[in-house]
Amino acid sequence: MSTLQLAHHGLAVLAAGDGILDWGNTKVAELGTFFRGFSVVAGIGFVIFQALASRGAFARIIISGLAAGVFIWIVWNVTDLRDRVDREVRTPAAIRLQPDPGGGARVLALAGAPDAAGPRCSSGDGRRP
Repeated sequence: MSTLQLAHHGLAVLAAGDGILDWGNTKVAELGTFFRGFSVVAGIGFVIFQALASRGAFARIIISGLAAGVFIWIVWNVTDLRDRVDREVRTPAAIRLQPDPGGGARVLALAGAPDAAGPRCSSGDGRRP
């Protein structure tokens, strides 16, 4: 095949797909899967290396196993943590207002679940609604 035919074939394959951004997203997802698998192998290798370096010291093997476990947990759950933080940041604040006899309004509750006694007043006077 000539260079022109190869270039045309590459453009046809790219144009037939969903686009370069979708292709890039697919490759990033594949790379993430690779790094997850690599983290497990690296964690096991780290524990074996520490066992050999310490000549079988049991405490060092246990500590390195715990450290490897934390590392693997972080790598496997980083997307869950990211999504959890994203949900909390993007959740709009739920504000309840109560009319005040003076013509204004008091804030009764902000985002989050109220405690067992109910929502607190933000005016600082200690009164409950």
